[in-house]
Amino acid sequence: MQITGSQTTSPILSRISDVEKTIREDAARPLSYAEEFQEGATVAVLDVFSSDSGAKPWHGDYVDSILTSQGLGDPDVLKISHGMSDEICDALGTLLKDDGPETPAERLDAYIELSGSQKLIQTNGTLETILHDPTSSLRVINQSQGNSRVDIYELLESAAKPETGENAPVSATGERLAKVVGLDPKAPDFELQELRQRLADRVAQVVDGSSLIAAERERHAELLSSLRDKGVLMVTSAGNNADELDRVRGMGLDVSENFDDDLTSVGPKLIVGALDNQEVAFFSSRYSNVNILAPGVDVETPLGRRTGTSYAAPQVARQAELIRRQNPDWTVDQVEAETKKSFTATDGFNILS
Repeated sequence: MQITGSQTTSPILSRISDVEKTIREDAARPLSYAEEFQEGATVAVLDVFSSDSGAKPWHGDYVDSILTSQGLGDPDVLKISHGMSDEICDALGTLLKDDGPETPAERLDAYIELSGSQKLIQTNGTLETILHDPTSSLRVINQSQGNSRVDIYELLESAAKPETGENAPVSATGERLAKVVGLDPKAPDFELQELRQRLADRVAQVVDGSSLIAAERERHAELLSSLRDKGVLMVTSAGNNADELDRVRGMGLDVSENFDDDLTSVGPKLIVGALDNQEVAFFSSRYSNVNILAPGVDVETPLGRRTGTSYAAPQVARQAELIRRQNPDWTVDQVEAETKKSFTATDGFNILS
C-alpha cells in the first residue's frame, strides 16, 4: 500500500471515524467480480486481477491460473475482486500525514489500527455475503492475501524516509512521526535507529491492544465456523514475511516472535506456508497457526513461474476441491484431512515427519 496525502489538512476524510466508515462501507458493498459471474462455481478466489486481458497479469491472475489447471476450469472458479481501493489508501494517508481534529498521536495509532484491521473487515464482509447467499454453490475459498505487524511497520518506515536527494535524516512525515513517539528530529543527538525501534514498539502496542482488531479476528473465526457448517473450506496463504522479520532484526530492532504473524490467521482454515524442496522456504512466515506446506518456489503456472506462499495456497485449494468432487458425501473435516495427505505437515515452524 502506497501512502498518499498532502501535508495540509484535508477537508474530506479528516476524522478517524470517517476513515473507518469508508473502510466499512467498502466492505459492505455487493461483491465485485473480475469476470462475468460464474453461476455454479464451487471455488472462489479473493484477490486483485488485471482488468485488461492483454495487460500484464496481476497477483490474482497467477493465483487463478493455478486453480484453473489440472482438473478445474474457468467455469469452476469465481474471481472476486478483493483489493484496497485508492479511496481507502488516500483516507489512511490523511491520518498519517494530515492534521485533523484528533492529536497526531491518536491519528498515528488509528493509522496502525485501521491498517491492521482493513483486510479483516473487508474479508469478513465478503464471507458474510457468501454465508447468507442461499444460491451460493461455493465449497472452497482461496485467499492469498493478508497483513502483519511487520507489514504495518514497513509502511511507517517507508513514510519516514526522505525523498531521494533530500539532505535530511527523515521526511516531513518522518519528522511528524518522530515527535509523536517522543523524539526531536532536529536535535543533534537524534538517531534514526531509535525512531525505528519506537515505531516498531508502537505497532506492536497498538495491534496487540486493539479491541477493534480483536473483535474482527473473533468475527472472522465465527464466520469461518458458520461456513464450515455449510460445507465451505477456506484456504489462505501464510505470508512472505519471515525474511522481512529477519531484515528488521538484522537492523538491530527488538521485535516479538509474532511480528510476522498474519492477522487474518485465526479460525478453522488451512493456512499454507511455502516449501522449497525439502525445507521451509526462507521467506515463508512461521507461526503456530500455519498447518500445511506446499511448493512455493518457482511454481510453474500457465502464466509463468512464481514464488511465494500466495502460489502455494491455490495448489491446496485446488486439491481440496478435487477431493470434494470425488467424495461428495464427505464432511469438510474429511476433505481437509485428506487434502493434508497430499502435502507436507508443519507445526508452523518445522516440517513434521
